[in-house]
Amino acid sequence: MWYLCEDYKAYTEPGSVKVPFLVQVGNITGRSGAGTLSAGGVTATVAWDAEGGASEFEVPLQREARVWDEFNPILQRLTLQLKGDQADDRRELIFGLREFRAEGNELVMNGRRTYLRGTHNGVDFPWPAWSLSFG
Repeated sequence: MWYLCEDYKAYTEPGSVKVPFLVQVGNITGRSGAGTLSAGGVTATVAWDAEGGASEFEVPLQREARVWDEFNPILQRLTLQLKGDQADDRRELIFGLREFRAEGNELVMNGRRTYLRGTHNGVDFPWPAWSLSFG
């Protein structure tokens, strides 16, 4: 039994025609092997030892791929498949396309100014020596 996608990272950038992926392949058998990873019409070789393995490859984006943001949370989906020495597994990869950067003293996501919001409650960190009774 092989365990395919222990972890993956998609390095996305709007306007790019390809998305680089780093895929970690897990191995619960303790035996080494080799095979192929396929996604989005691209095939890459991968080898693993008793601890597992890794592979990097680039998948072309479709022309209509749109960016993700908080108002339009559009996600891209790809099916990743592993075939090889006693290996036959598949996973769905889900990721969003976005660009996040600083411009001067502002944060910008996909070309739009962004504000990070949060909640602050001043009473979340009381000092133990303080007494709340004023009596």
